[in-house]
Amino acid sequence: MNFKSFLNKYKIFFSSSFIILIVIRILLIQVPLFKNLDLELSILFSLIFSLFSSYSSLFLLNRKVKVLYVTILNLMMVFFLFLIFLFIEIFFFRCPVTSGVLFFPVFVFTSTLFGLSIGLIFSTFGKKNSYIFLTVFILILFFYSLIEYYFEPHLFLFNPLVIFFPGLVYNEIFELDLKILYYVVMISSASSLIIINYLLSELTNRKYYDKYNLHLKIVSLFLFSILFITAEETGLNTSQYRLLKFFPTKIKTENFDLYFERKDLEPIEISIYKYVTEFHYKELVRFTGLRPNKFQVFIFKDNRSKRKLLGDEVADFTKPWLRQIFVTERSFEQTVKHELAHIFLGEISNNIFKVAGKYNLGLIEGGAMALEWEWLENSPFYYSVLINHFVNKFNSSDFFSNYSFATRQSYLSYLMSGSFCRYLIDNYGIRSFLIFYQSGDFELTYNKSLEIEFEKFINNLKEIKPETDDSLKAKILFGGKSFVEKNCPRSLARLHKQAMSFFNKNDFENAERIFLKIYNKRKDVESFANLIRIKFYQKKFDEVIRLFNSSEITKELNGFSSVQTLIFYSLSLIKLNFINEANEIFIKLNKLNISTDWTNYIELMSFLINHPELIDQLITMNYNDFNRLLLKKFPDEPVVLKTNLENINSENLDLIFRNSIDNFWLLKKCFFRYLKLGNFVKARAIIETIKKRNLIKDEVQSYQFNLMNYVYDKLTKDGF
Repeated sequence: MNFKSFLNKYKIFFSSSFIILIVIRILLIQVPLFKNLDLELSILFSLIFSLFSSYSSLFLLNRKVKVLYVTILNLMMVFFLFLIFLFIEIFFFRCPVTSGVLFFPVFVFTSTLFGLSIGLIFSTFGKKNSYIFLTVFILILFFYSLIEYYFEPHLFLFNPLVIFFPGLVYNEIFELDLKILYYVVMISSASSLIIINYLLSELTNRKYYDKYNLHLKIVSLFLFSILFITAEETGLNTSQYRLLKFFPTKIKTENFDLYFERKDLEPIEISIYKYVTEFHYKELVRFTGLRPNKFQVFIFKDNRSKRKLLGDEVADFTKPWLRQIFVTERSFEQTVKHELAHIFLGEISNNIFKVAGKYNLGLIEGGAMALEWEWLENSPFYYSVLINHFVNKFNSSDFFSNYSFATRQSYLSYLMSGSFCRYLIDNYGIRSFLIFYQSGDFELTYNKSLEIEFEKFINNLKEIKPETDDSLKAKILFGGKSFVEKNCPRSLARLHKQAMSFFNKNDFENAERIFLKIYNKRKDVESFANLIRIKFYQKKFDEVIRLFNSSEITKELNGFSSVQTLIFYSLSLIKLNFINEANEIFIKLNKLNISTDWTNYIELMSFLINHPELIDQLITMNYNDFNRLLLKKFPDEPVVLKTNLENINSENLDLIFRNSIDNFWLLKKCFFRYLKLGNFVKARAIIETIKKRNLIKDEVQSYQFNLMNYVYDKLTKDGF
């Protein structure tokens, strides 16, 4: 049977398969992360083609179809599907074509070759046994990845059925990096050698098959073996053993172990990490009545290290079933209690991943937020009031349906679900909530309707009347779009990265060209902020002002990007001597009181009103160098010192202390800085000042004050 006859005989089978694959693509347009031709769609179709090519090859080979025909047809399907999907991407979504579209041909081509190779191997086992053995082998590959994910610390997975799975999608940019390329080259090469071997066996003249048969098998087996054996060294996985090699500093306690990537941490810094963790642990034991087995906290020096070893850069995370927490030095204070909460809640979970029953995301993260009960220096309840009054009205399905929870802006989902979970704890007790967390069944636990109870919770929020100025704060905190709501999220994120590369090289012209392209695609506040920024850094102050005043986007605050836009606009006004207008904007921003860090940053920028000549230095220097310059020029200026708090000495710290005696959160920062400097006298003075001036106004501040006292007492007992 020639190729034409083969196509004619099986045209219905392949044409119907091709149509089904296109229909799947069209249906997936409704799912945010599968909307565009990028990583997620490539992973899915890699799985589809690895299964299709392996089983279809068995089906056809058992009917004596030539290996050559089977191979050509499968690769043709991949090629034409890619062209169709690329057409949909360019002409229907109009997304810029970036490297993300290459995931599909690279991944799907590789998985197709792999599927063909294993189909060929198992076709020799007989008609019935071939399907059984192939299915068992595929299940082994699946379970191997699950076992690896379960027992090893990393999030990402390499598997020939899907090629690469990132574990989390919070990172906007995924590229075909060297690890992925190495993997696909090895898989493709080994699979191709198997296919070539079978192709040679079909030749009338079998001398090449007889000559190279053994060689092809050995080389193919060698490539697969090398890939498996060197997986750790090449970064294809991170075992527990490999992880520990990167953490030379370790401290053990009765209830947990802390691991530090940085070697040069001072003993007092290590002790502070220890006692902060210990305090949170004891408070969670008291609150929940649970006492988890010993756990580990890995503290990375920065996000780059965390991504290199574990595959995630944006979010700290926990594997509750392993009792392991992964944070960075910078994020430790903000996230460690939340991650500890996952460990505690995991103690009453019945499933293998030690999370909420029915794997409900709203309950998983909401439960942790309810136990943490802090975000940006306030409680989630406070922010939920702002959300309900100024952002949107919600019902239970918005947060306790897995799909909707993941698609909303993350802060909003976490805070609202966390506040509802805390509402349940406060009204019905922690025991009942733990039963709910364990089962995931609200009605069975509380004998009530989830929808009705959530409405009662919303009514509680309505009873609190926020301040008028809080509407602006709510728009900043919860404005903008989530990652999955953005237009062309991954392709435009790659363009943004490219623009920032130009920006960092002071190639502002090319950076502006790309930022303008992104803005024309999105027309949102984030892309507008980048456009304003690049014009500002080119000292096109008149263009910044003209663009700002002519845009509808600037009419109201919407997300943190709108604050940055206002700052660049105000600094441009200062440079063109519109001082009063700039001052009014900074007064408005200072009143927002978003957080201590944001307030310090805004105050520093408003400081430039009286020093407009420094704006040129802000433009020509990176932000850290600019801060060092300010420290040199204004060593006694509290506004400058507050933004450099982690790097200043006790004498400069005294200035901040004296100028912030009524600011609880700044005093807390000063307290821990004094401790790191070994100045326990001043650290104690801060505790006494907080007491004397009665600065504890809410439960979040009370908790943090107790933490300060606990750490101080422990350190002094240790003889620091």
